[in-house]
Amino acid sequence: MQIYSYGPCQPQREFQDSKKAGGKSNQPTNSRIPRAREKRVKRNNTRAGQWGGARNRKDRITTALKQEHAEGILRAIAVAELKGMPLNRFWTVNYEWAGIDDSEGAAFIGRLLQLCQRYARAREGSFAAVWVREIGPKNGAHVHIAFHLPSGWRLSGPLIRKWIKQAGGRYSAKVSDMRPIGGSLQCAVTNPSHYWANAEAMANYMVKGSADAVADELGLSLRKWGGRVIGKRWGRTQNLGG
Repeated sequence: MQIYSYGPCQPQREFQDSKKAGGKSNQPTNSRIPRAREKRVKRNNTRAGQWGGARNRKDRITTALKQEHAEGILRAIAVAELKGMPLNRFWTVNYEWAGIDDSEGAAFIGRLLQLCQRYARAREGSFAAVWVREIGPKNGAHVHIAFHLPSGWRLSGPLIRKWIKQAGGRYSAKVSDMRPIGGSLQCAVTNPSHYWANAEAMANYMVKGSADAVADELGLSLRKWGGRVIGKRWGRTQNLGG
């Protein structure tokens, strides 16, 4: 099974297909994404609407994800699938290269997601997202966004450039990188076990900036300092707050 890369470094290939491990479920047996095993939640909350996560204070400075933050990211990824909105795109936006100061990073991300939401609503489609901010020595201040749009929808390069500019950034080729989770936008439907192996690799990549004690508690093997972030460090759309 191929585990795709969701960042500059390849997530470790520790997630195995549960069928190969002898199980019957499509969920890998060592899953770190909490999922309801007995029944699916009702799909009655598909509006993106508001943004969840820690409150957005411009003077808030953090250097790592706390446990409630990391667990919130993992839970949002699971809730998306349970509500019939599997996150099928992984988008990295290097907003520092787009001319956005880190103190304005959370506001920029909020505007970007509002544009995505409006795009989905105008076409009567669903939208959901979870995101985390980091600062690295090579990419500077950036955000990783895992989000859902209907799998048949294609996002063109001109549209993405338009969104980044409308959100207040300057566009260049190195600002944006978007890829399907599992190698295909339909992966969650056509090959669930392959999707979840990749979704877990992606999830672990998103929480790699957790504090050491949090990484120990959650058993995370992929760890990397997430940098000194000003303002809201992570968030999710309100419909992933289940």
